[in-house]
Amino acid sequence: MPFKPPEDEIAGYFLVAILTGLGVLSKIAHSILSGIPTSFWGAVCQIIISTFASALVLMLAVRFQWQITGTAAACGISAWSGVAVVTLFEKKLLARLGSKSMKD
Repeated sequence: MPFKPPEDEIAGYFLVAILTGLGVLSKIAHSILSGIPTSFWGAVCQIIISTFASALVLMLAVRFQWQITGTAAACGISAWSGVAVVTLFEKKLLARLGSKSMKD
């Protein structure tokens, strides 16, 4: 299935980057407002994890040819969720690999 870029590819990916950034900053701000102790390095780690989760969702969006608005929203939500999204992908991948190795 070939990748179908949006009409204005740069603007689309810029929107994805903005919503990813807003998602991760919202998560850090929510942690601070909730009284969860947050350090500088904790915030840096949150940014790294959230960006990785958003990149995984972006790869899915490219694969399944989602519209750019849906892609941006999904990337923002995955940036907020962070490690939960990465853990979900990990479980799905390991389950697939386990079922394929059982057949061999």
